[in-house]
Amino acid sequence: MSHAPLASAASLPLPLGGDDWRSLVDTERYGPMTLDDASFLRLTGLVKLRYVARHLGITSTDLRNRIAAGRIRGRKVASSWFVSESEIERYQQRRVVRRTG
Repeated sequence: MSHAPLASAASLPLPLGGDDWRSLVDTERYGPMTLDDASFLRLTGLVKLRYVARHLGITSTDLRNRIAAGRIRGRKVASSWFVSESEIERYQQRRVVRRTG
């Protein structure tokens, strides 16, 4: 199975269907993604586990454990785990409240 090479948002091809591909990925948020993963995120709002872990500053294993413990909601699609952008936001807000509260 071959995967598209990692690409930064700046190196993504320009307009596809009138949309600027650079808008597919918030590189400040998730870092470099494959074009397939960036497209999937844009279409579904689901972020692959490895990008979520990187964004949260934890390992993929730690994130899987948090999903298993019910601390963050994840969804398995085929053989890959994903977390919705809204769930990432909810989880981050809860972490901030716990730290300050």
